[in-house]
Amino acid sequence: MANKIEDLNSWEVIQAEKVAGISMMQLESGHSGSTALLVALAWQLAKRLNPNLQFEQYARENKLASVMDELGMAEEESE
Repeated sequence: MANKIEDLNSWEVIQAEKVAGISMMQLESGHSGSTALLVALAWQLAKRLNPNLQFEQYARENKLASVMDELGMAEEESE
């Protein structure tokens, strides 16, 4: 599955960084708080279908596994 973070435009990334309080560079370095940024990035993708979706609502309604799946970062099961 392709990483959908690359599909986000610059404005969407900026908005996600604002909400999460950390930057993409910090995410890449494993900075604490990176879960918040991952959720915020997935929220930006979800907002494409529902522009009125609030971050808190999205975060409360989605488990981390579904967030990772939304971002195309879910671990694939091995058989």
